Amino acid sequence: MACVLCASSNEVEFPSEIILHFPFSGLENLDKNGVFVYPKVLVCLDCGFSCFTTPETEAPALANGVGRQMKARNRRSVTAAEVERLRIA
Repeated sequence: MACVLCASSNEVEFPSEIILHFPFSGLENLDKNGVFVYPKVLVCLDCGFSCFTTPETEAPALANGVGRQMKARNRRSVTAAEVERLRIA
């Protein structure tokens, strides 16, 4: 597979540990728990472009957290299509 940014084939996959914070938190909610995900990160060693896919087993925790945050601010719930779109982006 070639890098989507520079088309190099000099890519390596690394194990990682990432904490994702919900986008509606703001500075006043920094003490709220994020969600730990453990994706493999694909890194282009020529240009540095990196990407990962959130594991299916951890995606529901993100979807639930985003829905809770939105409801707490009197917003609508995230639809399944929106969650899928966020996964792809």
